[in-house]
Amino acid sequence: MVERFRRQLKASLCRLGSTECWVQQLPTILLGIRAAFKEDNDTSSADLVYGSNLRLPGQFLQDNNVKTEPSEFLDSLRQHFRDLIPVAAASHSSAQIFVYKELVNCSHVVARRDAVHLHCNSLMMDLFKCSRERL
Repeated sequence: MVERFRRQLKASLCRLGSTECWVQQLPTILLGIRAAFKEDNDTSSADLVYGSNLRLPGQFLQDNNVKTEPSEFLDSLRQHFRDLIPVAAASHSSAQIFVYKELVNCSHVVARRDAVHLHCNSLMMDLFKCSRERL
């Protein structure tokens, strides 16, 4: 049973063709394998484990037969976004930001760029001109 699952998973991944996006496709593939009907058991794996079939993403929403005009939909969407009220950003930190007093008199500052570097690169340092408006 495990070997059959491994073969089925490998075959599904090989059908993708490109190896870059297999991580994004893996949940969909696993859901499909779990919900697939097995002819030898006359049931699906999900039915054996959970006692009922899985609800697939296409089955979550009811099919609405109500036809709306695109202009009506666009008007209601615009009205919805007009009614939205912006919320001010909350600052959850009460810590004060430390700034050197000498920074007011400096014309330039050196800032270290912390990032993941390749083994042959050293830490990157950049020279910036101070702006009085920022201080």
